[in-house]
Amino acid sequence: MEFLVSKYGLDNYRKLYSQNATRGWTNFNLVFKNVTGDELDNFYLEADKFIKSRGW
Repeated sequence: MEFLVSKYGLDNYRKLYSQNATRGWTNFNLVFKNVTGDELDNFYLEADKFIKSRGW
């Protein structure tokens, strides 16, 4: 969550929840792209690098 908020801001973090209307978040990748403009797969790769840089 720290990386997501630092990269996209708190407002976009909130939008990820408010714009996701499907049960089970089955369309989260589409909501993520609409809110952030980035692909979810790319975010996961960047988040992985961030976590490793922190020694986690």
